[in-house]
Formats: sequence, structure tokens, C-alpha cells
Amino acid sequence: MSGYYRMHRGWMENPTFMNERHTRAQAWCWLIERAAWKDCRVDIKGQTIVLKRGQLSYSTRFLAKAWQWPETVVRRFLIRLKSDAMIDTESSHTRLKTGAASGAGQTIITICNYGKYQCSQDEGGAASGAGAAQERRRSGANKKKGKKGKKEIKEIYAFDGKIIHLTEADFASWEESYSCINLRAELQAHDDYLAGIPPEEIGNWFQRTSNKLRNENARAARERRGKTNPGFNGPYERSQEDADYIAGLDPCRLDAGEEALLADIRRGQADG
Repeated sequence: MSGYYRMHRGWMENPTFMNERHTRAQAWCWLIERAAWKDCRVDIKGQTIVLKRGQLSYSTRFLAKAWQWPETVVRRFLIRLKSDAMIDTESSHTRLKTGAASGAGQTIITICNYGKYQCSQDEGGAASGAGAAQERRRSGANKKKGKKGKKEIKEIYAFDGKIIHLTEADFASWEESYSCINLRAELQAHDDYLAGIPPEEIGNWFQRTSNKLRNENARAARERRGKTNPGFNGPYERSQEDADYIAGLDPCRLDAGEEALLADIRRGQADG
């Protein structure tokens, strides 16, 4: 049997299939489904990289959570796919200007022969030969278009705000790290705040947002402990990173969470 068939993106999120451990075949389909169908820009830790058609970028921890596998099994599976010439991999560190010190920890996966698995947008259920011809025509049109000007590249984000742009991997990582708060609501509120101040005063929006969420998550966790233990009224434990973060901001332009963080730091300095 030859040819191909279409599957709608997102079919794995159907309630019928959710909350079950993936097979290796399902994991392979998952990779093909999540690969970029055209060149696009994605954000990793506040920096932008370009994914080519047939590429995707996730951490092994994210894949382990999505597939419900141990992380070691994910790594072995990717190695197996690479040895069978089904995928190629590279670390996102090689795409980031800051190098390995950035700690992005994501893998860029390239699906080999992606064109065989993903038909062009205008094709129907044609035979594979007709699909290849259509692909060649589309590729030729893109080359001509490229001579006239750069192709439009669309960003793909799990949260796409005015200032804050998060990939699915970063969003999932923050959702796991800041589990005591409504992440999307906090992101929306902070994004609205950042959009209202001059761009030159925003600085590194990724680091500033991460510190903001960590502060709100600590506050929510403290409130939970207070409910379960009414006698608990201890101060927040503030790191040097928090102090350095606040010291670099304009005191006249702090939001409510940052003002609370500054007050906690000052209170801790006074107690010390």
C-alpha cells in the first residue's frame, strides 16, 4: 500500500486518547505532528531561534511528561531514531548567542524526509507521486519568492502577548515550577503592565517575568501554608538574585508584586 493520509493536528489531545502512556509509534506521530510545517521563529529563554520546516524544539523533560515516559527512556528513543536516520538532533545551545551557559536545555529535532510525511497545504488525498509533484512546484514558487524578498516567518507561541512570548516548552516548564498560581492569568497581567512602560525600562523581560512569577508563587505557597498552619507567619526567604533584580529597577515604576518583594528584602535587612 502506498500514498498517504491526513491526520488533523491535535488529534492526540482528544479525550479518548489523553492520559495514557504513548507507544513508540504514537511518540513518532507526536514528533511529526509538532514539527514546524514551514520556517518559523520560536522563543527559548528570551532568545529567538529559527526552526526550519520539519524541525521542533523541546526538552527531554517536556517530552517525558507529554509521552508519560521516564526521561531516560525518551533519551534512548531519540538515540534510536537518530541511529535509524529517522531524525537528526542538535542542542539549542548551538543556536543561542550565550552558548551552553544559557541553560536552555532543549533539543532541536529535525524529522528526516519530512516532506514524505507532511503534504503541502493545498493537496488533498492524492497519490504520493502527485504529492511529490505538488511539493516540487511549491518549492520552486518559494525559491522565486525568495529572490524577490524574504519569506514571511510566523512565530509559534503558547503565550503570545504584547511583550511576553513563550514557547510550549517554556510555558510547560513555568507551569511546573510555579504550580501555586494561575500562570496564564499572571502572565496576562504582567504583560499588560510591561506594555504600559517605556521599552528601554523593561530590560530582560524573560528574567523579569520569571522573578515576578517566582515571587507570586512564593506568596501563594505561603498563604497555603498559613491556611494549613495558622501559627506560621515567617518571612519570605529572599535570595541574592532577588535583591539584585530589584536593585536594577526604577523604584518609581515597580508593580505591586515588585513593591512587596522590595518591602520583604528591606524587612529582612532590618531584622538582620
